Amino acid sequence: MLTKEEENLVEKLKKYMRKNKISGEILLFEKEVKSVKESQEISGIPGENHLKTIVMVSKEKNKPITVIIEGNKLISFKKVRRFLKIKEIRLGNYKEVLEKTGYPIGGVPPFGYNAIFLINKEATKKDEVLCGGGSKKSLLKIRVGEILKASKPFVGFFERENK
Repeated sequence: MLTKEEENLVEKLKKYMRKNKISGEILLFEKEVKSVKESQEISGIPGENHLKTIVMVSKEKNKPITVIIEGNKLISFKKVRRFLKIKEIRLGNYKEVLEKTGYPIGGVPPFGYNAIFLINKEATKKDEVLCGGGSKKSLLKIRVGEILKASKPFVGFFERENK
């Protein structure tokens, strides 16, 4: 069961999607989905078809930096810094993410707020994916083309190399 606050967050995302003609389906769950692994177990969809929406901050940019990357990959901070030509970047904390996106960590969608959006090149090759659906108890099932249309992200290679 969603709390009133969670219902409001999901409704805010639905409203944004309707207004901007973004197709997708919000899936609701009884309990919080805390990881890609849990999301895989609940949905049956493999981790590489889940996209994480990671919100970062930098004193050199006046808005958040949102990196969209496959659920089974890690972000290279170095590659993000190089791409944006900045020296410093870090993960946003809970308060910053909520203030800058309007959504809590774990529920941040890949569009719908003012940010610099980046997407890992490999993620653009996916068809349908699961990603943050507004709350920690919801996921958004959406085609990657819809994400590209909605967030207009810069495309690049932002994943950390396996060593």
